[in-house]
Amino acid sequence: MDLKKLIRPQSLAVIGASERSGFGKSTCLNLLKSSRPGRVYFVNPTKGEVLGKKCYPSMSALPDQVA
Repeated sequence: MDLKKLIRPQSLAVIGASERSGFGKSTCLNLLKSSRPGRVYFVNPTKGEVLGKKCYPSMSALPDQVA
């Protein structure tokens, strides 16, 4: 089994991205601050933007497949 995609993904989606204190905000902030390569997408059906980054309403609305 190849764990490369799990350890070094080419893209990530944060489902429930939020600016409210808690897991959603912390996860978003950590990913924005990190120097990790790859694409990061925020997903939340009620937000157009989270922490200055575009937010998508669903996984099917993402411009690329998360891998």
